[in-house]
Amino acid sequence: MAVLKSAGALMLVADAQGKVVSVNPACERLLGFSLREIGGKPFSQVFLADTPGQMILHGIGNLAAGAAYEREAYVKTRGGERRFIAWSIAAQINEGGAIDYIIASGMDITERRRLEQEILEVSDREQRRIGQDLHDGLCQVLAGITCWPWY
Repeated sequence: MAVLKSAGALMLVADAQGKVVSVNPACERLLGFSLREIGGKPFSQVFLADTPGQMILHGIGNLAAGAAYEREAYVKTRGGERRFIAWSIAAQINEGGAIDYIIASGMDITERRRLEQEILEVSDREQRRIGQDLHDGLCQVLAGITCWPWY
């Protein structure tokens, strides 16, 4: 449990049915909810905003086979802000091969996604500007060449 509390990443532990058992302080800070408020509630109900619960939970069946998976999904904070989280989800398997706990660690990638989108928009604007410059400048040169008196 010390690792869970000291991790800078969002850490969440759910039971085999996907109900929240524990969250670390980083998760509580980002989302604005305490464990007391969300404990026992389904992970998908508490943390997912605008993302179908089955999308993030799709793959849990593979957890029993020991396969972890990753998903990106929005979460909604207490204040209503949407944050984009990259989740890594794994399971603790008991001796009988059944899932005891589902462990999810997440990184807030909201700012990274915003910057990626901004870069794409700047790139598109620059491509349009260069195209316009080429069109305006090159067309004038070509028009001038066609009007030049060739002797």
